[in-house]
Order: sequence, then C-alpha cells, then structure tokens
Amino acid sequence: MNILVTLCLLAPPAQEDVDSDLERLAGTLATTGATPKLAALLKTDAGRLVVKEKIAERVAKGIERIDKDPQAQWERSLFAEDADGLLRVRADRKVAFETLARDVARRAKAFAAFDRAGLELAKKIPAGETENCFKAAWENREYRLALYQRLGADQREATPEELWVEQIGRSLQPGSDGKVRLRGSYRDDALAVIAGVKAEVDSFAAVEEQLAAALSKLADKDRTLASTPEGKVAVARRLLQLAGEGVEDPPAKFPGEFAGLTEEIASLASMGADLRPIAARAADLLPDDLEDERRLKGLLKDERAVVCLATLMRTTRDTRAANAAAAVNPFRDDAFDVDENGALTLKKGRFVDENAKESAAAAQAEVDAALAELAATRASLADQAERAGDPAIAAIFQAVEGASAVAEHNARVLEDLKQAERELAVQKFIRSYLVKEGERFALRPDRVPYVEAMAERAVQVQATLEEAAKEGKDK
Repeated sequence: MNILVTLCLLAPPAQEDVDSDLERLAGTLATTGATPKLAALLKTDAGRLVVKEKIAERVAKGIERIDKDPQAQWERSLFAEDADGLLRVRADRKVAFETLARDVARRAKAFAAFDRAGLELAKKIPAGETENCFKAAWENREYRLALYQRLGADQREATPEELWVEQIGRSLQPGSDGKVRLRGSYRDDALAVIAGVKAEVDSFAAVEEQLAAALSKLADKDRTLASTPEGKVAVARRLLQLAGEGVEDPPAKFPGEFAGLTEEIASLASMGADLRPIAARAADLLPDDLEDERRLKGLLKDERAVVCLATLMRTTRDTRAANAAAAVNPFRDDAFDVDENGALTLKKGRFVDENAKESAAAAQAEVDAALAELAATRASLADQAERAGDPAIAAIFQAVEGASAVAEHNARVLEDLKQAERELAVQKFIRSYLVKEGERFALRPDRVPYVEAMAERAVQVQATLEEAAKEGKDK
C-alpha cells in the first residue's frame, strides 16, 4: 500500500491514536523468540510506517467488507435471525430499535403537512407542455412521497429526543458493560457541543455576585421565577450582555430588566422539561473512568448546563420548524421562478434535450427518476417487512412515509461501523499478530514470515525517506 494512502486512511486523529498505541505496544513486547523483530520495526520511523501501512490495509479491507453488503451490516446491528430465518430485535439493541420506531412514526406523521403543501403547489403551476408534466406529478401522491424522502434533516421538524440525538446522543455508543461512550463519526461534533456548553457555564462565574444582587432587587414572585435554573441562566446572560455594553452596574438595572426575561425563561423551562429526563438517563449510563465521558456526565447533572444545552436545541428546533413549513419551496424553486405575487414561471434552460432545446421529456425523466427511487425503496422495505418476525419490526418497514428515518439510521450505523474499524485498528492488529504471555505480548509463530516481510519493506521505505530528505536539502 502506498504510504500516502496509509496516512490518509489513518488521518488525524486516528493517526495520532495509532502512533500512541504503537508506542505503548512497543513497551509491552516480549524480549525472547522472534518478537524482537517486531520491536525493532517499531523503533524506527520506516518500521512504524510499514506497521501502520499493514494496519491501514486491514482498515481498508474492513471498510470494504462493510460496503460490500451494507444492508446486511445494518440488519445485524439491530436484528438477529431466529431458527425460521425471521428477524428478531437483538436484546442489546431494544432501546435503539424503539427509538428508530418512534422516529419512523413521527416522520410518517409529518408527511401530512408536506403532502398538503404539495397539493397546493400543484394548483399554482400554470399551463404548458412541460408545466403540465409537473402539475400531474405534484398531483400524484407517489411523487410527493418520493420528494419527501429527499428532504434533509434541516428541512424537518424535530422532537426533543431527535434534537438530543443530533446534538449528543448519536455519538453515545453502548459497550458490553452496559455503559455508553463517546465514539463513532459524530464524536468530535458532540465534543464541540460539550465544550461550548461548558464554556458558557464557566462564563457565569464572572457574574455570580451580580446575579445574587439582581435577584435581591426582585419582588418575591419574580425572585422565585428567577431562582429556577432557567431563571438564573437568563439573568446571568443578561448581566453579561449589559456588562458587554459598558453598563457600569448591571444589577442596578433590575427589576426593570427582568420583565423582558419572563417569556425567555418560560421558553427555556419548556425545552428544559423535555431535555431533563433524557439528560438524566444518559448521565446514568456514562462511565466515570474516561475524561470526556466524565465531563459530559458532570454537565448533564448541572442544571445550568442542561439549560444551556436546551438553548442550543431550541435554536435548532425553531430553525428546522421554519424550514419544514416551507419544505416544498426548494423543489418548486428548482423548476420555477416565483414573482413577487407568487406566480410561477418555468425556468428557462432548466429542462433541455441533447440539443439544448426546451424539452418536456427532460422534465418527465426527472419525475420518473424520483418515482423509480421510491419504487426501489418500497420494494426493499417490503422484502424486509416480509422477513419480520414481529409486528413491531414489520411496522417500521411498512410505513413508507417514514422510510427516510430508516435510511438515515442505516447511514449512521454504517459510518459508525467504519469508524470502529479505524478506532480499533491497533487492537485488531495485536489480536492477529500477538499472544499474551504473562505481562507481555509475544509474536505468534505463524506471523513471523509477515513480520520479516514488513522488515524488508521497511528497508525500501527507509531508502525512500532518505532520498526525499536529500532532495529537500538540495532544494
């Protein structure tokens, strides 16, 4: 394998993790038998590159296996076949399946709004050869359903549970001990959210005394509201804002400032009430022996941090709700121009034939492609529903309106499987090449020829590195 390909497959942070793992491995190798041959490889830059090259090959093959039959990989992540070949939910994946089932049901229910908007759009499409093609398409429920499956996550309304999954939950993967850990392709996204929440909570320390002073100026009823977690966060934010505006004594602006915060506090309380039980369940499942998981656990148990996270979720919810209300517009705007009165005009040059002439057939081809996508999805879901060993399993495949939830879950599972291949690369190498002897690892006898081949390869790599260094000096 090309060294550049190796470094790409084991790109940061994976490459940094591999380097540190190999450094630790070198210190645990046996000093007898053929094992020192591997130890010698790990002592040189060229040798480590060759070992990483071998590890990268295994990662590539693992990812290739996943891509070869992605449907089977996804099914195995949730289901197991019984003696009759029927799909049953795996005992350790019951919660994941129930979450998926709720997502499918919500997605299917949400189609009704898009469906109505699509019908209204059909009424506005003017007459014309190509226009009639789209008018007929939008009047067809199958076409509306086909386009609904293409909506991105930011074009759909989301429940608090879905927002939690998007912000943090999709990065929490269960281990064999029943605990969840920050892993997979969304780990860095979750860590960024965690860092942002922690930074805001830490910023409140600067106004602790001012917060107490501001609350002391309020009437009893207002002070009770301001003393809730949501109230303290809202007041602290306002105090920081006033300080940023150059106000010398922010607490002196209270109680006048508080009247403008009551609506915000109520909004935060509503979102916080939805998030709090979700956060509590997640905190109970996080281990205490890992730094990032311990930090997240602490935040999920901090009422102010939960309010800050709820604020992020509320912002995403409101944005997505606005986008969902206009979800047909991107499809409309792809084919039509819209004037200030809402009248539609077919885009010139959008649908043309091979001679660049306006073509209704080109428009019909796009409509047919969307319908073909839906037909393929429907056929795949029907096959899975037929193999279901439980009505609850069949239900998620029979709700075609919610098919995008299944597709998105499928994509997340596959990406997490690929990420696991990268993260566990060194451990798999160790299991394949070494055996534990007491407190140290010894090279398996049948792996000696492979290590010797790697040593020969290291000589070639060393020559390449020296040549590159020489060329660099010459320049």
